[in-house]
Amino acid sequence: MAPVQTDPGEATRMSTGTSHRLRPSELDRFQETYYERTPAVLPQSPMLASPNEAFDALVQACDAAATGRSQFKLFLDGKQAADASHPLLPRKGETTLSSYQTRLLAGPALPEFAVYCGSIQAYSPQIYDRARALLGGLFGDGWLPAGWIDMELFFGRYRYTPGGIHKEPRSNLHCVVAGQKSMLVWPEETWEPASVPVFDATELGRDADQPTIENRNGSELPGAAVLSGMAGDILYWPAKCWHVGISPDFSIGINIAVYQCEDPFELLTRAIAGQLWRLSGDLGLVEEPALSRGGACELPLALERQLQALQSVAGSASLATALAVEWMKRATGMAFRTLPNRRGAADLTSDHQALRKATCRRLLWKAVGEKLIYVGNGHAGQVRSGREAIEILEFVSVSHRFTMQELVDRFGTAVPEGDVRDIVKDLYAMRVLDIA
Repeated sequence: MAPVQTDPGEATRMSTGTSHRLRPSELDRFQETYYERTPAVLPQSPMLASPNEAFDALVQACDAAATGRSQFKLFLDGKQAADASHPLLPRKGETTLSSYQTRLLAGPALPEFAVYCGSIQAYSPQIYDRARALLGGLFGDGWLPAGWIDMELFFGRYRYTPGGIHKEPRSNLHCVVAGQKSMLVWPEETWEPASVPVFDATELGRDADQPTIENRNGSELPGAAVLSGMAGDILYWPAKCWHVGISPDFSIGINIAVYQCEDPFELLTRAIAGQLWRLSGDLGLVEEPALSRGGACELPLALERQLQALQSVAGSASLATALAVEWMKRATGMAFRTLPNRRGAADLTSDHQALRKATCRRLLWKAVGEKLIYVGNGHAGQVRSGREAIEILEFVSVSHRFTMQELVDRFGTAVPEGDVRDIVKDLYAMRVLDIA
């Protein structure tokens, strides 16, 4: 395994097998000309991650995998492995990609291996921020997909993506972070799943809606668009295109997956479920008497209680509020399905620290009686100061720099000082505010 270059600026770009390479000056044409139309190679602007930032996110994902808290898979010679402590995986204490590679190179010959981690943005606020900036540059500020967004990290060396040619119901912006990588892409109509042997997708660790052509790695199949790039490139292909990745030497790629469809009732069902869980009383199912051989059906008492609870929720004003909160979470989080956790506010050490609203951060709010609910970056908070506190949110949304003390002096008469401080600390924890 040859060490990868850690400075993308030193990389020499591969020649591509397709003419669809966009120059930086052409990025404003991407949505109109290429998106959901044709594969393309385009530059990352901004660069999504350094190799060490991607490696650090992977180390955190490996730690989370030990407790079952990450979408993490290891493939050896194309087969999924169950060992979460395999020597090919990063270890605690390996703080850089270079130290990890040094250990592997000192060991026995390496097999083909691929590490996959879904929702990698949950482990790196920096990568998440840059992904939002990258998408905003391509699609415009305020853009939201019809569905949702996730990010996946691919790490390793493999002749072909484990499982071979496959497709998914989403657009893909595959950002090459280290090494070089190619993607073979075919139009959806090239093969019909009913006419070719396909794997059971779940056996490959894929979702059931991701059909995979059996025993086809792409090398002998004509008609592919060949997308090739090095660190700093994005390999783009539309939803439902058949594709397979090629990485014979070590590479790191982060795929931004943009889903253009979702359950149309997802936000509503999430809001209803949240309201049901807040109701007092036990609404869970219980052991029921043995059923008779047949006869008229009556709902068990537990289901009757659930139905009554649903009927009470459906007619309540609180459901409309809960639905508004779910929508604000989606809008402020740019439809990312998983978000970085809130951060602590220990860095706010002085009332005189300069603060500013973070780039690409929307802040939405809704007054409900005496309560004010505010949502930023996919996270929600609330205070009881009601409409008086709206002026604080309006001020921080448009001001370039300010301090905690300035906000207390400006709003501390109409709003209790404790609420002013709580709002500022909460917005910082949400990563809506940064230290300037």
